[in-house]
Amino acid sequence: MIRAVVAHALLLFSGLAPQAFAEAPVWRVAVDVQIVSVPTPRALRLVPKLQDPVSFAAAYSELQAMIARDEAELIGWPCGTQKFSSGVPILVHSFTGAETHYFEDYEFPRGIPSFGAYPPPGPNDPNAKDPLYPWSATPIAETSAEIGTTLGVDPTVSEDGLRIVLEMSVKWRGISGIQSFTSTPRTNGLLETEQFPRLNNANLSTRICLNNSVRALLGSAPDPRAQPALFLFLVKCTATRLAP
Repeated sequence: MIRAVVAHALLLFSGLAPQAFAEAPVWRVAVDVQIVSVPTPRALRLVPKLQDPVSFAAAYSELQAMIARDEAELIGWPCGTQKFSSGVPILVHSFTGAETHYFEDYEFPRGIPSFGAYPPPGPNDPNAKDPLYPWSATPIAETSAEIGTTLGVDPTVSEDGLRIVLEMSVKWRGISGIQSFTSTPRTNGLLETEQFPRLNNANLSTRICLNNSVRALLGSAPDPRAQPALFLFLVKCTATRLAP
């Protein structure tokens, strides 16, 4: 409810009041966000140009050329399409990626302490031939994480279709490597090591008023991976009025 009131106020501020619900047209809204990782020095020169409508087209073409030359990295390009009537709140949601599963907890063999020295296996022990016995651990708990991009958009289209207010969030999650945790050395000289994926996250949430079918710079965020770079988020929203 609060989001609808804020979107209504933004449209009034733009001089474009929405139609009454009874007369609300039906719209098809398509949103996409291009996410590009750009080295910080280049990003500092590009961002002011991408913020200026006069220089945006040239700067955007330069950015695409950088991607083609591997001077910038295309991180993701989530998109979503939804049909709705003006005045009816909707959420355009899109996820592009995969779900990664990994173990987060382990169990040691029954009767074997999880810390300290282990007694050597006896001659009649059925596990005596296992080179890892009794230091083998069995995974007992699994978890998962979505790896990729998630796009959430709540759009409001002006009466004449020229302006679109977007309340949106863009989330990116990736794996940049494996992190290992090793316990205190045991008296027998063996170490206990557990490995987990190193997850990186970049999130951007904002509210913006766009011209219909015109791409613009949504914002930027530090590249969460180990490199001096910025994520640039470039959004485009197209609203098409459909026949009743």
